[in-house]
Amino acid sequence: MTDLYPYLLIQSPSGESNKLVLQDTHYTIGRFPENDIPLPEDPDSRITRVKHCLLEREGGQWWIQDDSRNGIIVHYPNYPPEPVNRRTVPLDPGCVMEIHGWKLVFHDPNPTAEPSRGPNDIKLTPDFVYKVSQATLFYQEGKARSPLTPRTKVNQMLGYMAQRNLDQGEPVLCSYDELIEAAWGNDDDRGRLPADVNMLARDIRRLLEQNGSETAKTQLETKKGQGYILRISCEP
Repeated sequence: MTDLYPYLLIQSPSGESNKLVLQDTHYTIGRFPENDIPLPEDPDSRITRVKHCLLEREGGQWWIQDDSRNGIIVHYPNYPPEPVNRRTVPLDPGCVMEIHGWKLVFHDPNPTAEPSRGPNDIKLTPDFVYKVSQATLFYQEGKARSPLTPRTKVNQMLGYMAQRNLDQGEPVLCSYDELIEAAWGNDDDRGRLPADVNMLARDIRRLLEQNGSETAKTQLETKKGQGYILRISCEP
């Protein structure tokens, strides 16, 4: 019955291959084993540890969303290869996702969506940039940036998470304790709880959604019982 489901043929840089049947609608891809699809062979460390990219099904269509610094390449049938960096593009049967030595070939025996127009049929999502030196969140469209004005505690949480990402060189998990300290510090006179951080997280996602984001839950990812990961562009 697996031929009823879409699947990936995954080939490692060393030539080993396996088949993964896509019965869920959401798969994270990255170097570390906590990803749904781990890609551990990466001698140059170009694949992000957690969630280099995201494979998901939405509206009957499969998409690949790149969240990394180093990007991916998607090969469409009858089209030239398309570099993808911090964008979301559709997948057609026969597409090959090239991720720094790994090849993931997408097959769908029973597609429910019409074939895309190829690599230029892009699902556009806005880009958000947090610039730490200015303590400012920007909405970016092309080369134009517009500053956004979250309330103080929200901005302190964003600034802390952005700096942690810069220090690590990739999006990292920030614990509830860290985020409480970042937002309230010495002003914490009533014993803040994870629920207070969750309220700030809701404000962040609402701000992103108000400015056109369709992936706010991905851009501020919840790690249940642990904290949050900020997945937007961060600059010093």
